[in-house]
Amino acid sequence: MNVKKIILLFFFLFGNFQIFLGLYYKSFSIGFIWYLINPNILVGFQRLLEKYSSFIYINKVGVNKLLIFFLDINIFFFLGFLFLLLPCFLSVKLTNS
Repeated sequence: MNVKKIILLFFFLFGNFQIFLGLYYKSFSIGFIWYLINPNILVGFQRLLEKYSSFIYINKVGVNKLLIFFLDINIFFFLGFLFLLLPCFLSVKLTNS
């Protein structure tokens, strides 16, 4: 029982730490990290999305807006949000076991 609480507390504290890092590093987005790794992959990924957007039933402008929205998300906020959501799902899983 104590191990479960420690795991949930760790995820909660780590998620809050990520949110605070996101407040400090505001320009640290997913697209920025992706650009630092290899900028040519961004262009190829956009071309791939535009090529197959007809299968998704979204016009190409909508796909580009979704891509820019995704790449503009602060990575620390995203990770913090995930780590704050994980205890909700883990608490259900850990209490059932």
